[in-house]
Amino acid sequence: MLFDDEQVEALCVASASLTRRLLRDGAAVGLLVGTQLAGGGRWAYLPPSTSPGQLGRAEDLLARVQPIVSLPFDRLLAAVPRRLAPGGTVLVLSARDPTPFREPMRRLARSGYAVSHLAFGDEREAHRRSAVAAGILARSAELTPGWREADALVLGG
Repeated sequence: MLFDDEQVEALCVASASLTRRLLRDGAAVGLLVGTQLAGGGRWAYLPPSTSPGQLGRAEDLLARVQPIVSLPFDRLLAAVPRRLAPGGTVLVLSARDPTPFREPMRRLARSGYAVSHLAFGDEREAHRRSAVAAGILARSAELTPGWREADALVLGG
């Protein structure tokens, strides 16, 4: 499945901004991405780390993301327990309706993960409300004025 190039670029910029902020706050940050990557690979995993080079590694991974989904999101979420111990935080940044992956997010939460959905894109408020209605902690996220000019990811209610 192909996605809009602009949307993919915006999600990558938002991910890099979120990574930068979390690292600055002292959190260990990793990435799990389920898209085709330039140079090969159907998905990518960057283990959580607080090291000074982590932002650069995350940006390198995000720079290879292509607008082609290669792994269904529910399968990507199912890979989390093999990569991250319970008690970890899972931030799901998505511009899609969370309805198809609400149950995998709830399953992660029941397994001991702190799960939050960050609703991104034009329908972010509707997607945030959908996640909240399913009992999932959710916030809206946007790059203002847009991904080309923004210097930070803005999180809302």
